[in-house]
Amino acid sequence: MRDSSARRLTTAAVAAAAGLAVLAPTAAQALDSTAARPTAISRSIASAAPVGSVASAAAKQPAKLTVASYITYLKQQKTPEARKTLAAFRSLSKTRQAKFVGYLQNRKVYWQLVDHSWGKIGQSVHHVETAFNKDVKIVSDATSKRAKDKNRTVTLTHTVTEYIYGIPVTSEQVHLSYRAPADRITAVVSAKAKVTNVNAAITIKGDTRSAIGAEGSSASAATFWIATPNVKSFGKAERSEHRVSGRPEGTWEAQLHSY
Repeated sequence: MRDSSARRLTTAAVAAAAGLAVLAPTAAQALDSTAARPTAISRSIASAAPVGSVASAAAKQPAKLTVASYITYLKQQKTPEARKTLAAFRSLSKTRQAKFVGYLQNRKVYWQLVDHSWGKIGQSVHHVETAFNKDVKIVSDATSKRAKDKNRTVTLTHTVTEYIYGIPVTSEQVHLSYRAPADRITAVVSAKAKVTNVNAAITIKGDTRSAIGAEGSSASAATFWIATPNVKSFGKAERSEHRVSGRPEGTWEAQLHSY
């Protein structure tokens, strides 16, 4: 199921092989938080630059992203994702290339990277939405499964990806694994987050935390993403919360939203 009040749903299909193979470690920043005890709250915080260096970097930012500077950026990344994006970007018409880089540095387009899904353990959810306009789509995928081990370990993964003209640009993912052997959750096994980003207008980092509710009533993993602009045209930094959670009665929920 899904909360669709914020945006219009579309039934357009996206090829899984092309669209969702965007999480290769070579291009992703991964954050890991693992709880050693049921009551522990653990976190992995991405390193932050000193305030002075951030201000200095902002002063040196170019005014905007251009087609030429974006091509240069992709060439410099030297990752499989960047190479695929470069080939796909070059295949676009000049008009679409100009619109593409315009979308990259438009904060209102990045705002569309949101989702709210839920279901029962063992159920997977896939959605495609037209966001901002017909050129931009948001694809969300949530998977859940329970192992047959003595701890009845549950694994939840939630991924939200922005596509422009069918090209994956930014993908944010949160993963949670926990033990629920009876009618309560006893431990978080792992909590991880991963971002793959070929948007030259922003740099995305995150802070991942995991926790167990009172008396084992729930388990959750949350990542707080910060998108820092690399060009002045994007404006100020954007923050969002990406959370997945499960309950011992066998339900899960996943949400990505700005704040």
